[in-house]
Amino acid sequence: AVDVCDVQLEDFELALDRPAAIHFTRDGSMTIEGLVLNGPSGEVSADGRLVPKGNSNLRLNISDLTGSAWFEALTGNRGRFKGLNASVEVSGTKDRPQVNVQGEADELIVKGYPDPLEASFDFSYDNGGIHLQRLSLSGPAGPDISMSGDLPVRFDPAPKLLQGPLSASGRFSVPDLAIINAFASAFQFSRAALAGEFSLGGSWQIPSGNLVLKAHNV
Repeated sequence: AVDVCDVQLEDFELALDRPAAIHFTRDGSMTIEGLVLNGPSGEVSADGRLVPKGNSNLRLNISDLTGSAWFEALTGNRGRFKGLNASVEVSGTKDRPQVNVQGEADELIVKGYPDPLEASFDFSYDNGGIHLQRLSLSGPAGPDISMSGDLPVRFDPAPKLLQGPLSASGRFSVPDLAIINAFASAFQFSRAALAGEFSLGGSWQIPSGNLVLKAHNV
């Protein structure tokens, strides 16, 4: 049993809410029962089992998580977030994994951009690659970005491009390209706007696609 567990990183702080059980076996399996960490930075809970040579079944829940100083350090002082809610489910075996991830962040703050943004995501991963049901980023005055599709890539553990079909599509409207300044210091946009849509097909080896762009004051 685990009676005490504190996580502190910069201004990030979580502590064990109640005693939990974590078991390890000689084959490397790990079983977690009733693990709940909470505090000023949100809540993280986990239940289930990870089995290197068998069937895993693990669920991780994240509620109202905040990332400020530690996230800024991780991203090179480019941003922080508030209100991250997400769920992660891991099942299957090492050779046939199944991972499902869903979530949203209520407030994503990007350095140099005046308005907070909202982000949401819903994707899964298996032997066929990444299946992106939804990835979106939006703000009260823009941008408005969304994407979905299937990306045949496998992590084993390094990324490996697969032979399967490639399929992705999305649209974007960015009324103020100043948001790019935070991620690409070589560019300094001011009062510029960009909108468009794209589609991608074929394979990694022989890709095909379409891109439509509309720009203003670039």
